[in-house]
Amino acid sequence: MRGLSAIPGTAGQVGWKDSADQSTGIRSQADQHAKMKENICTQLLIDGYVQSYVDLFYLTHRNDSTPQHRGDEFPQAAMAKTGAFSVVELPEMEFLRDQLVAAEHCKRRGEIPDVMAAYDSLATYCAEKQDNKTMIFFYEKCLEISHNPEAQAHSQFKIGTCYNALNEPANGLSFLETNLAVARQIGDAEGEGNACAALATAHEKLGNQQLSIEFLNQYVAIATRAENIVNQADACARLGQIYTASQNFQRAREMHDKNYELVQAVAARSGDRLQQNISRVSVGAARANDKLAMLLTLVKDDFHGLLAWKNTRAVSTTE
Repeated sequence: MRGLSAIPGTAGQVGWKDSADQSTGIRSQADQHAKMKENICTQLLIDGYVQSYVDLFYLTHRNDSTPQHRGDEFPQAAMAKTGAFSVVELPEMEFLRDQLVAAEHCKRRGEIPDVMAAYDSLATYCAEKQDNKTMIFFYEKCLEISHNPEAQAHSQFKIGTCYNALNEPANGLSFLETNLAVARQIGDAEGEGNACAALATAHEKLGNQQLSIEFLNQYVAIATRAENIVNQADACARLGQIYTASQNFQRAREMHDKNYELVQAVAARSGDRLQQNISRVSVGAARANDKLAMLLTLVKDDFHGLLAWKNTRAVSTTE
């Protein structure tokens, strides 16, 4: 009787030896990629870019759940053993390397704007990966080396909004407050409005409803002066939501009515009807909430009159 090892692969059917060869080929290709990535890190050390090496190791391991390498083992050896490189494609790793090397090289030469540009590119990469913690890491690096108020304000705003996204608003408050102060100092109206919006978000998350309302009112005022109807609409919608949550239905209706008016103007320019439809639903709910107390009073105090009115209403019978 012929053994399993003698069973050939036929057309349209792959024998077990063919499958094994394919698996071996896939593993071999993966090993090649891992080796190439390991070489990238090794070359950083050879070229003297130690900080770039450390940062690249961190970036390629930030979502790695494997055990940390031993103290007597170089990180690239640990990478090869754990397969940590497998989650980062080679072109992606080359991009990270290039940006880190550019940052370290320019920092040595005192070319601060170029350093910040490289860190900003890395932070943008992290934003695409929805990695807010690492975004904070790079924007803090920017903040450490920035010397002009505009650059500092940019980093502070980004750090603060990242903490909001992480649901850690308390950690971001100081950055956003400083950002707001700088924006006012340098006369940056757009930056001031963005800071107010971000601070409103932070205080809403912290349960500081009144402070959130105050910052949103400032946001509305700044947007109105700048004739920015998109930001005006955004602020009014957010105020409407806060007032609804606090059961101040009259103010909620006013804000949602204003939002609907503004959104129609935005839609007329952009052709985007989605926000208009969302606003239509919100304003309808706000008007219903505002009239609910009156309806309940009628039901309670004049139930028979309400039924009589209902029964005598003229209803069209035409189809």
